[in-house]
Amino acid sequence: MIGINYVGKRKERLANQMFQYAAVKGIAKNRGYNWCVPPSNWKSSKDDWQEHQLFQPFKLTSMNPLQVQRIDDSRPVVEEKSFHFDEELYNNCPDFVSLLGFFQSEKYFLNVREELLEAVKADVIEHLAEFKTMK
Repeated sequence: MIGINYVGKRKERLANQMFQYAAVKGIAKNRGYNWCVPPSNWKSSKDDWQEHQLFQPFKLTSMNPLQVQRIDDSRPVVEEKSFHFDEELYNNCPDFVSLLGFFQSEKYFLNVREELLEAVKADVIEHLAEFKTMK
């Protein structure tokens, strides 16, 4: 299982977090691994930024509960080498690591495009339904 414990750690906003979420899902599928993202308010004992706020506008209800967890802190961190697509990382990412980077290339997640669109669509529809009931 690969994860992205550092999603939102650098106080990335929603769009950057969505790139990170999409990339971990795409890299995992490319390598045949399971994947996970941390819960929306996990607290880290390893850094001074105590609370990570993730995906506030969307609940990502389409995720399996096993996908909402952190990679153990003792596991290695694999960092994206640059702001460009890191083909080596995409094709050779080891299992049981936490990814670190912005992953701002669609090449990381083209292989899961339809799954991502369906997940976001489901969450947007649910969010809009909740908004309508608040009126």
